[in-house]
Amino acid sequence: MIKLFFDSEDALWGMIVGALVLGLAGSLPGNIKIPFNKEILIGALVLYVPIILMDIGHEIHDLSRHPFFILLSILHSLVDLAIVVGFFALFFNFNLPYISEFVVPLLKNASTLIYVGYFFLVGNFIWLVLYPFVM
Repeated sequence: MIKLFFDSEDALWGMIVGALVLGLAGSLPGNIKIPFNKEILIGALVLYVPIILMDIGHEIHDLSRHPFFILLSILHSLVDLAIVVGFFALFFNFNLPYISEFVVPLLKNASTLIYVGYFFLVGNFIWLVLYPFVM
């Protein structure tokens, strides 16, 4: 197994990243403000990249589950990774083919940023709930 502590850590970390993205968009419930939100988000994203890569490796290594869930999990992790790389391209102002062209403009728009935050938050919550049933 290729995980740090437990099998669903990537889903928990994705939910944390989602909450930080919503904080960056200024749309946390109750108008909660997170001090140094951008810097905390960058640190969370740096830690999230290896967790995503370990999750993809874990899915490929452990083929005991239904192929649909394995494929869906890998696809979800790849979308997570593309969004995270898009955030790095946005924050550090570097140009990557396809990411800078398609993902970064979405991350510059505040309303789209809310959808990205909810994608992380709700999508990973669904995986957290489904995990005991698909194992």
